[in-house]
Amino acid sequence: MMRYLLLTLCGVLLAVPAWATPSVAQRVINANTVITQIDCVFGSNVTAGNLIVVVTRVATTATGRAVNDTRSTSYTEHRTEGVGVVTQLSIWSGVVPTSGANTVSFTISSGTERMGCIAFEVTPTATYTWGGSRVDGSNYATANSASPDSGNLTTTNASTFWVGTTACGGTCSATIGASPWTNLQQNTTGRFAAQDFVIGTTTTDASDMTITSQNWMAMVMAFYDTPPATGSGQPPSSLRLLDVGAP
Repeated sequence: MMRYLLLTLCGVLLAVPAWATPSVAQRVINANTVITQIDCVFGSNVTAGNLIVVVTRVATTATGRAVNDTRSTSYTEHRTEGVGVVTQLSIWSGVVPTSGANTVSFTISSGTERMGCIAFEVTPTATYTWGGSRVDGSNYATANSASPDSGNLTTTNASTFWVGTTACGGTCSATIGASPWTNLQQNTTGRFAAQDFVIGTTTTDASDMTITSQNWMAMVMAFYDTPPATGSGQPPSSLRLLDVGAP
């Protein structure tokens, strides 16, 4: 007599749909000159467990970079390029501990400089979470042209949020890169721009834009969310058929 029919394959397919992706809840951008702090104020309350990704740009003479917010999020500075050159371009992230109104602040400890920040609130795929090791890779390039390009990044995780950014020597006047890039954010005072996309499969891409020909820096980074633990290795009870046959 058949007591249990385990729908293992179906369970996997149902638990992790191929199209499952994170989603961007909101974005905010701000910039100014001759300052030591710039704030990015989210228009709506942020949600506990969501990821805040922050792109910052500041002049090369600045020291003591830091990012914090009003939700007491702990931020990691994943990558900074351009120190000692012309512009410092950085990408940071942190997982929000509590829900509510949120202002992200980018500060420096010396000098008064041109500063900018772009902040993204990213919701993980349903039932997924943002882990401590959440960066799936990055790339960076710099040159003088009208076609900034970070160089390719290849992900190893299927469910990812991508951010690409360009910092310019002057006003960027940027246009968005080739598909799948979306949602171009730019600020003429800050002399920088960012774009993003989400995807549910591993992929290879670069952050490309079109700008007024000048010196530029381009960076790309991908963040992955983590599926729930598999537990005992048994499929959920909803995926078992009991006593489906008799001798």
